[in-house]
Amino acid sequence: MKKLVASACVLAVILALMLGLLLRGRKGEPQEPALSTTTVTTTVPTTTTTRMPIKTSTAANSTSLLVNMPVERAEAKAALQQLEQLCKTHNGQISFYYYDLESGYSVEYRADRAYQAASVIKAPYVKWLLASGIDGSEKLTMLSSDKQGGSGVVDKEPAGTQFTVDQLMENAIRYSDNTAYYMLNKRFGFKEFNTYAAELGIKANANSNCVLTYPRPRFGYLSARDIGLYMADIAKFLETGSEDAKRLKTWMTSTSEESQLVEAYRNKYTVAHKYGDTKNIENAFHDGAIVYAEQPFVLAVATSLEPFAAASMTAYHELAKQIDILHTAFHAD
Repeated sequence: MKKLVASACVLAVILALMLGLLLRGRKGEPQEPALSTTTVTTTVPTTTTTRMPIKTSTAANSTSLLVNMPVERAEAKAALQQLEQLCKTHNGQISFYYYDLESGYSVEYRADRAYQAASVIKAPYVKWLLASGIDGSEKLTMLSSDKQGGSGVVDKEPAGTQFTVDQLMENAIRYSDNTAYYMLNKRFGFKEFNTYAAELGIKANANSNCVLTYPRPRFGYLSARDIGLYMADIAKFLETGSEDAKRLKTWMTSTSEESQLVEAYRNKYTVAHKYGDTKNIENAFHDGAIVYAEQPFVLAVATSLEPFAAASMTAYHELAKQIDILHTAFHAD
């Protein structure tokens, strides 16, 4: 009898220990934040960050805006609500990243989600070439195997036509010419460009186990944040005022396709941008822009919306409108 009682006591102790460990383990599990406003102390400046409750643990899958700027004015708060509603209406097909070049404040939505890069990648690639000091007068001969189709004028010329590197860069930016981009890739490759991208903090390719190389993959993946980081770096380059910077700005402010962010800000701001679209595997319809408001900002929009569809254009223009309201309210006296 004593043995049975002792065994029961031992069993009770073991069960109590197991229950305690289980409860302790559950207490240590990460909890989802349920914050509306938190104060974040940084060096300069000290800012109040508004963070809507998120339902998942990664920015790529977050279903709410992440706001890193003071939001005090009623019109700014209303703009944030409109932005969030717009993004949710499109069921995760829209990502964006807004970055104020003067203050460093930002607003984003699913900014780390990877999309097919499409032709947006051509802008940072050409910027990297110009900053590397390549010889723009070098002539390259187009072979029949270089022809890639798509938009542009280089592809329409006969095989054997010669183009300078400058001409190829201009066509890659202004007309999004795939053959021009291909010929530049063939000549200069991606090894140093990949290093440059990593130094900027570009992550979508790495997160997708993709390394840009010639002959492929030459486009890869981008997130809205990646596009924004590239555009912010291009903005710094344009500010140098060098001859190469002036040419790149001219190309990026006089493109053949301007129906997205450029159209949204037409007659109000000068916009330097690079768009991209494709229907390969999934839709990709992107635009990355440097918006030359009185206080310039970067706006990068990456989507899987149907390229150039009426609903897609409406979404772009409404998003740009609300970002402008938010930006203007922040800088108002």
